[in-house]
Amino acid sequence: VVCPNGCPGPYGAIKFTGKCVTPATPISPLTFSGGSITCSANSRLSPGGDGNAQSLTVKGSLIFTNTTTLFMDLQGAAAGSFDQILVNRGAHNFNSTITLGAATLTSSGIFGYSVPDSIKIINAGLPGVTLDATQFASGNTVTIEGQKFTITYDTLASQDVTLTRAPSIITWDGVLGVGLNSGNDFWNNPFNWVGDVLIPHNGDIVHFAGT
Repeated sequence: VVCPNGCPGPYGAIKFTGKCVTPATPISPLTFSGGSITCSANSRLSPGGDGNAQSLTVKGSLIFTNTTTLFMDLQGAAAGSFDQILVNRGAHNFNSTITLGAATLTSSGIFGYSVPDSIKIINAGLPGVTLDATQFASGNTVTIEGQKFTITYDTLASQDVTLTRAPSIITWDGVLGVGLNSGNDFWNNPFNWVGDVLIPHNGDIVHFAGT
């Protein structure tokens, strides 16, 4: 877990009451059990640390402020290949609460998803969970390194938050990428597509110059 800016250490840190606790080794998967954890202003939460897909289990209250960033690693569609927040897991009902409010969702989209791949980033699934998701309302979209996702927030049953890959417009810009020669004209070379990070996948809309 990586918390507010300025906390040292190769594995990030957790900040409690203004003090940083820096682990010597990665502490994941991590469980917050009981009580209330608030991510302070301008903080950043990454469940497994950047580049490491992992889960964070919440058995209590996890509160994001409006200037908190939730960073989720997305490295595939299979379980265990993307970050996930698990709520209220265990033998007891902890009456867990996640308050997302107007937190900002960001990510790294290393994996090329196809339409309509789904990624459940918040997995509640048990009674007693409440989730304030101002920025995560169903129908909202988020673009991650050129890949567009539609947000689904199940307010009636599970309270889960799911990202579903939506068609993205990918534009061919020839052999030359933005400021960098791609070296070839191969379809699977991202430097031949605007943005230099994404190639078209199943369900995407492809544009060529003059069309």
